[in-house]
Amino acid sequence: MDRVLSLHPEEWKALFRKALLLQETGRMGEALGFFEKTIAIKREYYPAWSGKALSLLKMGRPGEAASAYKKALEFNPGDFACLFNLAICYQRLGEKSEALSCYEKALLLKDSCPDLHLAMGTLLQRMGKIEEAIASYNRVLELRPCDEIAGRNLLAAGIRQ
Repeated sequence: MDRVLSLHPEEWKALFRKALLLQETGRMGEALGFFEKTIAIKREYYPAWSGKALSLLKMGRPGEAASAYKKALEFNPGDFACLFNLAICYQRLGEKSEALSCYEKALLLKDSCPDLHLAMGTLLQRMGKIEEAIASYNRVLELRPCDEIAGRNLLAAGIRQ
């Protein structure tokens, strides 16, 4: 890969592949640099924005990650993973209503994701919206019947109701 980059330093596809490889091996800081180089060449390439955002999120920088996810969504508004991860950023920033809005948008795209329903249920429970949280946990159990976390959260939410 490095040989390709030295021969064609402006080749955005090679830069992007290098960024993904670094990200997969846990080298988030280096990956971030290659995502940024990709974006400098091909600004509208939303997977580079999404990759940058994921690296930032994994580096514990949810505010910057949220900005990058929003940029990715400008280029591809229907990206489920971006919406889901943007919601996680907002949760880490303490912006619960923004997180809920992103989860709801993601739900319109993919209602069959148990992890989405679990995350949304947990957020709803923390917001005191117990009936909605219970509905989310029940949906998790429809999709993944043996989900222990949803079962425990459902029990806890039911007791508090």
